Amino acid sequence: TAQPSSKKTSHTINQSIVSEDSSKYNKSETFFTIQIGASAQPEKVEDKFKKVSGINVIKGNDGFTRYSVGHFYSIEAARQKHEQLKKQGFGDCFIVAFKGDSKITVAEAIVLLKTK
Repeated sequence: TAQPSSKKTSHTINQSIVSEDSSKYNKSETFFTIQIGASAQPEKVEDKFKKVSGINVIKGNDGFTRYSVGHFYSIEAARQKHEQLKKQGFGDCFIVAFKGDSKITVAEAIVLLKTK
């Protein structure tokens, strides 16, 4: 009998407009970043993010390109950046977490980082 396949979405960080070289990060490390936007038509939104430096571009398997800022190893640092970005006009931004290139919940990341 065939086993049902798990629907795991993988994310690839596009190096083209990333000011920070994400290839230097360990593929299994846990970190937080702040998502500031997402679009099915990335070419139409990139101007919106020009006032923010260090943008990571994450292309999802769902057809959306997501934009995030920062690479944080503590929830406190991520929360600080989150508040700063909200004051800069990104009111809908939110904290996301990754383990390597796989998205995980913020709660999972907090636990993983505490056990380091």
